[in-house]
Amino acid sequence: MCLAGTACACAHHGRDFLLVQDADVPNFGQWYLFSNYGWASQPGPDEQGIDVGLSTGLFPRTAFTSTLQYADVDGGGWGWNSGATSLQFDLTPSRSDFPLKLGLILGREFSLGGESGHAGNHDDDHDHDADHDADHDADHDADHDADHDADHDADHDADHDADHDADHEADHDADGGADDDHEHTGIHQHGTDAYFAKFVVEAPLGDKTKLAANIIALFPDEGERAYYGYALGIRHSLDDKLALGVEFTGDFDSNLYQEGIAAVYYSPVHCVMLKLGVGGGLNSASPDLTVHSGLVWKF
Repeated sequence: MCLAGTACACAHHGRDFLLVQDADVPNFGQWYLFSNYGWASQPGPDEQGIDVGLSTGLFPRTAFTSTLQYADVDGGGWGWNSGATSLQFDLTPSRSDFPLKLGLILGREFSLGGESGHAGNHDDDHDHDADHDADHDADHDADHDADHDADHDADHDADHDADHDADHEADHDADGGADDDHEHTGIHQHGTDAYFAKFVVEAPLGDKTKLAANIIALFPDEGERAYYGYALGIRHSLDDKLALGVEFTGDFDSNLYQEGIAAVYYSPVHCVMLKLGVGGGLNSASPDLTVHSGLVWKF
């Protein structure tokens, strides 16, 4: 969600941002508990989801993260949508004068719902369809000769009208009708079995401003292609507790998902951060309005 951009990539948010992963890695024995909520309004059914995750330092400069997503996707009702596990590596050179922080995230996302809900009645449905087809074929053969001549002219006219309407609708869709539906493609896929990777770059811009950027790759199990995208965020601290920022995420294909938000970040105490962002899609393949919120507790 990218919902909570959703993806796939929606379930792997950073600590100091909402849509962007920063380079922060927990120390050995340190834990980050985080939760994110995302809501998207679009031409089809609205979508919303909640991510809950836990990250901990396994070794120096290496962290393990596990995330679960509970979501209402495509108006189908709430349910467990996906889970993910990943390793994050701090690749920043040890030289003290190096100006950037670098990181790499490698992980696996797996579906928790979807098709499994339809598997239980598959055999019964198959038997029903077989009986139905047999009865239908018998009746059809018996009636076919008697009805053929009478129906031929009527069917010809009906087929002509149907073809005309279908051609008209196809032309309409090609001219913009496809904008009516929101598709989960590219890095913005829900409940997908896939491997993913993120390259993270973080740079300080003075004492109070931070820039973070991600290059995102998604490798679904189904299909022959990978998808690539980006996330970019900048935040400026007003004081020790409050910061403001803007964030963007999307596919490198400009015809796929693109989103931007304005965000506020608040830390009532040093180990807790609250985040809220509001924005929307930047093209017709993206939601009209999005809302994101997040909580991080470091202990």
